[in-house]
Amino acid sequence: MDILQHIKSDRARKRRKQAYHPSLFGRINGLVKMYDLDKTFLQKLDNSPDFSLQEQFESARVRVKSDYEPPPFSLATDEQYSLTKAIISRVDNPYIWYANSPDEIFLCGVLFAQNSSLGTNQLERYHFETLLMCEYAKQHVKQWEEEATDLRKQMSKMDKTGSLAEKESSLDSLEKRIQQLQSFIINIESSGSQPG
Repeated sequence: MDILQHIKSDRARKRRKQAYHPSLFGRINGLVKMYDLDKTFLQKLDNSPDFSLQEQFESARVRVKSDYEPPPFSLATDEQYSLTKAIISRVDNPYIWYANSPDEIFLCGVLFAQNSSLGTNQLERYHFETLLMCEYAKQHVKQWEEEATDLRKQMSKMDKTGSLAEKESSLDSLEKRIQQLQSFIINIESSGSQPG
């Protein structure tokens, strides 16, 4: 290829339309405007959540992410500008790029602290609440498997009495919960290996 053809092809490549990728500021500012957030949101953000999902995760509900297309231009008032900048500086982790609602902005820090290596496909597909429940489920499955092992050991030392029937019932219940959470975890994690 001679120099003239190289220059022409290089210029043609530069003129091609590039896909629009909003800045982080534009993305978060769009949420600030869409949900009409104000300084009270910053106060909630400062008070780290004492997250109640840890007790609610047994329902293992999969919550899919809501659609959000940031505006092409991020025009903001002074108040919206300062709020957007404050949110970005307080959250300060890569998961904020995938937040599609104030709830997800709020959960960014907790989720990142639980697992800082989630895949793009999972972050784009599932609401952060679902991903956080998956992380809590992993912790509880291990704990419950240990409890089930202890129950089996206790049962092997017991006679065929009424307390044995109670232990068997507890073990059955525990094994069902473990199985339910394991299938929930597999469902969420298997999506991370599929192309988005």
